Amino acid sequence: MELDLTSRQVIRELCMDARVPVSRLAAKIGRSRSTVISRIRFVEKRAGLRYTVEPDLVKLGLDFTYYVAMRLRRPLPEKEVAGLLSQSPIPQFAAFCRGEFDLLLFVAARNQLEYMRWAFVFRSALSEEIVSWKASHQVFARHGFFPLNDRTLAQSSLPSPQKELLIELNRNSRLSFRELARRLGTTVARVRYHFKLLLRTGCIKRFTAVMQKPAKPVNLVHFRYYTYQKEHEEQSKRDRILIKTEEPVQVPNTYQFVVETSGASDGFDWTCSDDTKGAYAGLHAAERLYHGYLRTESAVVTRVFYGLWPVRSMDLEKTYDTSSWEQE
Repeated sequence: MELDLTSRQVIRELCMDARVPVSRLAAKIGRSRSTVISRIRFVEKRAGLRYTVEPDLVKLGLDFTYYVAMRLRRPLPEKEVAGLLSQSPIPQFAAFCRGEFDLLLFVAARNQLEYMRWAFVFRSALSEEIVSWKASHQVFARHGFFPLNDRTLAQSSLPSPQKELLIELNRNSRLSFRELARRLGTTVARVRYHFKLLLRTGCIKRFTAVMQKPAKPVNLVHFRYYTYQKEHEEQSKRDRILIKTEEPVQVPNTYQFVVETSGASDGFDWTCSDDTKGAYAGLHAAERLYHGYLRTESAVVTRVFYGLWPVRSMDLEKTYDTSSWEQE
C-alpha cells in the first residue's frame, strides 16, 4: 500500500492520539483543515483505521496475560475455533499462522486460576488437534498491544458509568462527547465528568487507531529464547537501536510488538515487512546481535479471525519503553 507523506502523517497522528482535534492535527502537520478532513476519510477507508483505546492491563486488573503458540495436526475450520474462543471473555486475539506454529493467541485473565480454567476447557475441546501448546506470560511490554474485547472490559471493577464509557471508547475512541452522550443515554456534561474520572484511573494509556488493512503484506511473529550472558543488557541496547531504526513517518512501524515474557519463552516480537525475505532478514539480523545466544521460533500471520489486527504507526522516540531491567 503506497501512501503519500500527508496520509502517513495523518495515520501517525491518529495512532498517537485518536481524539486529536482536526484543527490541532492540521496545525501539527502544516496542512489546511479541509485537507486533513478529506485525508482522514481517505485513510480510514484505505488503511481500515479502527479507533480504540490502548489499555493499562494491570490497572484494569488483568495481571495474567499470555501469548500462546500452538502446533496443530491439521488446519482447523475458522468458525470452530472462533466459536470456542467466544465462549469466554479471556481470549482477545487469534490468528492462523504458517511456520513453526499454526495458531497464535493472546489471552488476558484476572488471575492465574481463571487462566488455567479457561486453558483447560479450550485445550480439552481440541485435545485431538493440538500437537503442542506454549504459553508465554507477558512481563513487560516495551511496545505494542492487542485491543481488548468488550466482555473483558465489562468485568472490570470500574464504576458502571465509567465502565460503560470505556466500552464505547473501546469501540470508537474518536466519538465526540455529544455522540457518546447519545449512545449512553445521558448528558454531555455527565460524559465529560466521567471521562475525566476515567482518565484519572490510569487504565487508558492512550486513545489510538489500529490498521485493519495493513500496509505491509508480511507480518512475522516470533518468540525469543535467550541463553543469558553478562553482556545481555548491552546487546539488548544495540537491538533497540535496530528496532527503532526506520524511515521517517513509516507506516506501519517495522516492529509492532516488543515484549519481555516468561514461561515458555523470553520474548515476543511482531514485525511487518514488504516480503518474506525481508522479514526473515530482519529476524536474522537480530539473532546475529546476540552472537549465537538467541534462538527464535517464528511464523507468518496468514489470517486474523478473532479480535483486531494490532498494526499501527507510532513515534517510537516517544512511545517505545527503553527502561533497563538491570538492578539499580
